[in-house]
Amino acid sequence: MKRILIVEDHPDTQSLLCDLLELEGYEVRCSGEAHGVLGLARRMNPDLIVLDVKLPGLSGIELLELLNRDRQMRQVPVLMCSGAVDELNANREQIEGSGARVITKPFALEDLLSAVQSCIEQGQRALDPSA
Repeated sequence: MKRILIVEDHPDTQSLLCDLLELEGYEVRCSGEAHGVLGLARRMNPDLIVLDVKLPGLSGIELLELLNRDRQMRQVPVLMCSGAVDELNANREQIEGSGARVITKPFALEDLLSAVQSCIEQGQRALDPSA
């Protein structure tokens, strides 16, 4: 069974993502904040991390950078899932350089499931060495 870690601070969105992906047969763990996620991800060894951009404390962009620097986590696919389009655009080069994919909120459920499946099928992220 494929494992997905969801990092989303909005309870309704977190619940929706968790329920939807569990119904699709994934093992899902959730966190409402970025702090502590790196340790959780190392223990869980997920096949995909779904990451919101706007999180309390540490942003999703900052967490993405931590994942990129971690030997164990740097190749795990990341799907940035956010409605913060301005922030996504402002950090587009960093996001693309990390090999992460992006889906914007609000999203169609079919688009989310397609993006999740595609990320998992592709497997490891291809990090740009200059990123």
